[in-house]
Amino acid sequence: MALQKTTTSPQGIEVANAYHRVENVQLGKQHINYVIKSYASKAHVVSFARRDYVAQYNMDAANPWEQAYAHAKTQPEWDGCEDC
Repeated sequence: MALQKTTTSPQGIEVANAYHRVENVQLGKQHINYVIKSYASKAHVVSFARRDYVAQYNMDAANPWEQAYAHAKTQPEWDGCEDC
């Protein structure tokens, strides 16, 4: 799973249909820490941006990656993103 959305890089370059992937998931008893790295496409191996997040974690719910993606979609910067 990943997210797709046109994004502007920290250097000010607009990347159409960029590929955004949850990485570096770390679990705590009540929180999940994760990073979303942004790539020009699924085939690229070097990211052009990253954002760090902390979210509530429910051990009885979906797997941590699904919870991370669900949390990300509630954040304003990911409004209008598509699953890919």
